[in-house]
Amino acid sequence: MQSNEFLSATQAAAFSGLSVSYLNKLRSAGRGSPFLKVGRRCLYRKDQFENWLASHQKQPTKNEPSTK
Repeated sequence: MQSNEFLSATQAAAFSGLSVSYLNKLRSAGRGSPFLKVGRRCLYRKDQFENWLASHQKQPTKNEPSTK
């Protein structure tokens, strides 16, 4: 189900802890969250932005003791 709640670039940056300029860079490179272009504004659908963030989640690596 799609959300009707949208985030501006500034709101998305605050929500994620990323900078607006970094989100702009990711968007320009085609690596950012899906977005809507409305006039000059880029809007992110909140549920899609959250899914995009979650897709970057990594599991911590185990620090195995070296066997020398």
